[in-house]
Amino acid sequence: MGRWTEATENLHRAMALCEEHGFNDPLASTRMTLGELLLKRSEYEDAAFMFRAVVEAEREIRRNGGVYRGALTNLGWTNFRSGDLAQADEVLSEAARLCEAADDRRMLATVCCRRAELALARGWLDAADDLLVQAEHHATDLNLTNEKGEVLRVRALLSAARGDSAQALDLFRRSETALEPLGDTFELALARLQHGRELIEVNRPEEARPKLQAAVQTFRRLAVVAEAEEANRLLYRLEMSTDRNAALLEGC
Repeated sequence: MGRWTEATENLHRAMALCEEHGFNDPLASTRMTLGELLLKRSEYEDAAFMFRAVVEAEREIRRNGGVYRGALTNLGWTNFRSGDLAQADEVLSEAARLCEAADDRRMLATVCCRRAELALARGWLDAADDLLVQAEHHATDLNLTNEKGEVLRVRALLSAARGDSAQALDLFRRSETALEPLGDTFELALARLQHGRELIEVNRPEEARPKLQAAVQTFRRLAVVAEAEEANRLLYRLEMSTDRNAALLEGC
């Protein structure tokens, strides 16, 4: 529903009750959900604290089930988002190993996609491609709508990195189409932001503008700061360019 502030308050209450009464499994689930919200809001230190708490609790009782694998995946992604690529690679590789051992294909789709985006950030384009093939295979077989949309988005980034703007734009469009049935989500807004950025790069500002505006609206509603600021910077860049062009025309 996009009421993340209210959700955060209720999650903190739930966490306090779980700690008071010793409800360990609900506590892990609550920490995971709260950590995911903090991560999307770029509160990396607090998000990492939540995910590490789950990892440590699961290790203490010698359990490496789905909750443990999910916490590792989220912790690795937090490392990536905060700029620690080496640590992100180590944690996500461990999460992938555990998912493969447990034949957890649902989580593996996410892990492979995130590892692909990490490889892309490190300039390992062929490795990113290989990981996306795996992610797409699992997401398609299991009909995971969000994961399929995310794979398309990261594949668009890969195409852009390889200089194929036409393919990148088509993949961004397909990513948005895949994600739209899920509603006005963070993932859809991110795809719109990156699509808009690529449209600006190929000098198609009028197509970029509505995508960036829609992204800003979602990020503001969810109180997502970093991505909202990037979208606003791109919109400001478009406005400045429009004003400059108008001034040049008047001068002629």
